[in-house]
Amino acid sequence: MRALALCLILVPLPGWADDILVSSRVEAVTLFPDGAAVTRSADFELPAGTHRLILADLPRTTPLATVRVAVEGATLGSVSARRDFVLPRGAETSPEVAEAEAEVERRRTALDAAMAEISRIRAGAQGAEARAAFLGRLSQGGSAAAMGVEDLQALARMIGV
Repeated sequence: MRALALCLILVPLPGWADDILVSSRVEAVTLFPDGAAVTRSADFELPAGTHRLILADLPRTTPLATVRVAVEGATLGSVSARRDFVLPRGAETSPEVAEAEAEVERRRTALDAAMAEISRIRAGAQGAEARAAFLGRLSQGGSAAAMGVEDLQALARMIGV
């Protein structure tokens, strides 16, 4: 039994580590002809112990192979960079987050409806322009003068005038 307790004390268990979300800010940017170097920093205080810091605010276009991490006043363990990391979540969503998500969905639905209305209006305008161009070509060729009234009315109904 003592051997098991000793092993548990000596072996660090990452499962017991705290996950801490850290926000960073851009400190410096150096531009090069073929890219840029962006230095970000984040200030945070941690209690003693093992922690996993999650820097989730890097731009999606950041080449993961170029990410370097340094810390002051602490020991840095392993560093990994992933695009598919899912932030830790509690068992339930807070009312504020649920309300914000509902608002985002409501605005997304409103945006989709507005975009559909814009498409409908543009399609109507393109149709009107096409009808006007057709009637303009018809009158230029003298074809309209040769047509009877009933034929012109049928043609107008056909093109939606």
